[in-house]
Amino acid sequence: MTAKRFKKLLGGFQKSDFSSLHQFLHSAFFGWLVFAVLVLGISLTLSFHVDYLPPNIKVGKVAPKDIKADQNYEIVDERATEINRQEALKSVAPVFDFDEGAEPEIEQQIHEAFQGAREALQNLADSEEIQKILLSTLGLQPTDDQIKALMQDEFSTDTEFALRSSVRQAMSPMIVAGRSELAGTEVSGLTFRYLQKKGEAEDEVHLSDLSSVTTLDEARSRLLDRAKQAPKEKGKAVQPGQLMEIASRLIKPNLSFDAMETELRKARAVNSVRKVIIKVQAGESIVRSGDRYEPHHLVILEGIRKQKTETSFLIKFLGTAVFVSLLLLITYAFSQRYIRKFKPTRKDLYFLGSVLILLLFSVRIATALSSVLRDFFPFDVSVQALYYAIPVAAGAMLTRYILNSEIALVFAIVASSLTGMFLEGDLDLSIYYLISSIAAASAIARVERRSSILKAGVLVGAVNAAVVLAIKLVTVVSITNVLNVPHILTNMGLAFLGGLLASIFMMVAAPVAELVFDYVTDIKLLELGNLNHPLLKEMIVKAPGTYHHSQLVAVLAEAAAAEIGGNPLLARVGSYFHDVGKMRKPSYFIENQQGGENRHDKLSPSMSALIIASHVKDGLDLAKEYKLPKRISDFIPQHQGTKIISFFYNKALEQAQASGTAVDEKDYRYPGPRPQTREAGIILLADGVEAAVRSLPEKTPAKIQAMVQRIINKNFTEAQLDECDMTLKDLHLIAESFVRVLVGIYHQRIEYPDVEEKKATVTPIKEIRSR
Repeated sequence: MTAKRFKKLLGGFQKSDFSSLHQFLHSAFFGWLVFAVLVLGISLTLSFHVDYLPPNIKVGKVAPKDIKADQNYEIVDERATEINRQEALKSVAPVFDFDEGAEPEIEQQIHEAFQGAREALQNLADSEEIQKILLSTLGLQPTDDQIKALMQDEFSTDTEFALRSSVRQAMSPMIVAGRSELAGTEVSGLTFRYLQKKGEAEDEVHLSDLSSVTTLDEARSRLLDRAKQAPKEKGKAVQPGQLMEIASRLIKPNLSFDAMETELRKARAVNSVRKVIIKVQAGESIVRSGDRYEPHHLVILEGIRKQKTETSFLIKFLGTAVFVSLLLLITYAFSQRYIRKFKPTRKDLYFLGSVLILLLFSVRIATALSSVLRDFFPFDVSVQALYYAIPVAAGAMLTRYILNSEIALVFAIVASSLTGMFLEGDLDLSIYYLISSIAAASAIARVERRSSILKAGVLVGAVNAAVVLAIKLVTVVSITNVLNVPHILTNMGLAFLGGLLASIFMMVAAPVAELVFDYVTDIKLLELGNLNHPLLKEMIVKAPGTYHHSQLVAVLAEAAAAEIGGNPLLARVGSYFHDVGKMRKPSYFIENQQGGENRHDKLSPSMSALIIASHVKDGLDLAKEYKLPKRISDFIPQHQGTKIISFFYNKALEQAQASGTAVDEKDYRYPGPRPQTREAGIILLADGVEAAVRSLPEKTPAKIQAMVQRIINKNFTEAQLDECDMTLKDLHLIAESFVRVLVGIYHQRIEYPDVEEKKATVTPIKEIRSR
């Protein structure tokens, strides 16, 4: 969107907007201020929630009333979920790493130590050098007796083999550093992984029987016990007991606890636990009046309350405001650009905003009362079923009744979208309200009496019931294969009630809209179109010719409006009053002169033109005096547009040529404005066509058609119809309609023979009977 187009959409702000109250109220700034208030009101309505749950709910306390779910809920049972998580944690066995290379590594160290000691002895090393070798290779310092015995044995290969055998036997079970590492393995056992020399995990084994696992202290104690019990062998320098004592100092843990892997597996186990969800259907009974609250009641009720309050109100409000602003702005911009008849005025926008926010506020009240109203039904009714009875369609019905079908369609889309968003984003309800609103706008298209509104409500109710039946068949029956006839009939009945309530709401709201926004509805038009209206009764007395002319114009205009899809009733009533100004000076207009003296013969052309044009101002004065609505009084100046009063203008030109003076064309033009609506354009054409055809000396169909086409072409070329959104196709249909009506009015009559001439030739009936 270009900057120029965006500025055109928003409207520019001017310093002069604040120069006066009237200027401010009609400024772009005030318009956007109203828009901001509308968005604020809608956002507050959609964001605010009502807590219908009783306070101070405790286990064992008596429920004061029946509590049913107002909508579908999925509530997390935190306690049950936590229990499952703890069970999952218990099922995770601690992870250990089993180092198979620990014992071979010690044996290799023993071999290297004995090999080094043997070589040192060959070089006549003393005991101190031998101790250094053992300390560097084995990491231990034997006692003096042990060193003496080993040196006496010359670190023989048999002694080396015996020591390695003692170490191998002592490290055959799994050895952990301490008993604390085995904490938590009593129930779940442990899982150990075989480590390669490079430290990578290979296979893992779950061990439930821990009898093969011992601690380092326990392994050493067993060796020392064996050392004490071992018999001495004669002839050996190094006794088995001494070797076992050395072995007890060489062994080390081969099973180590992997805390990181264990915690990782616990975290995975906890995350894999699904939350325990309690599904509650809309309308489902949670607790009945008089029953005591049980723990599971508290879980459900607190879950409902938490879902309604856990979302930050400010965040929800801001998000809703952004959504509403975008929805309204984009919908308005698109509709204004691409829908030809979508041209609401500023007053219309104020009206639409008022209807929208009142509608949403009514929905808020209805949803708050739904849980209470449900208790009055003798049978179980879901909250969603009660939502079907909310007359959301009344907004589109009122919009179509006051404005037009294009604006009503756009309103229906916006209202159903916001209502669906308000009702927890229920797509089924949004579709239901949209179809219902469109049906309502269609049903109320023509209102000829107040009973038509009730008939429209019945039609909308029937459409609502059909839509609900379709929704239930698609969303319930097709899935569950269960046809709950009473449930479906209840929903359809409430939907039908919603249609009736929409018509009742419209009957109440329409007069208020007429009063507050100065609209003229079809009912008001029917009242104005009564020929007993004081202004019309006065016109038939003071200007009978004008009255007759207005009646013919009304017939033409009504037929033409119906032909092009306009408002025939508005065109007819507007025609009745379009020339009321001629009552002030009726004798100056040809239709009221009745063949008498023409007063214009004694006046100058300029004066005659001034008198003729004054009937517009006089008509507006009379409209104000008789409190005609603006929608009707607008026809008075617009039915002449800015046309020139040609007869007196041409007469003035002739006189000017003779006298050599100049003529100002502006003095011979009507002040305007040009027709702003299609109905006004139709009346302009009908007014000219009726007068022109009446002046024809011979009114044959061909001449009527030629005159009609001539008048329409003349007004078209003079650009009188440029501002009333009328197409060439419309003009063609209007011309056909005018011709059809006028030919019917001025058709040739049969010439009946003179009664006196034929009297002698007619045989009396009684003579015929006597024959």
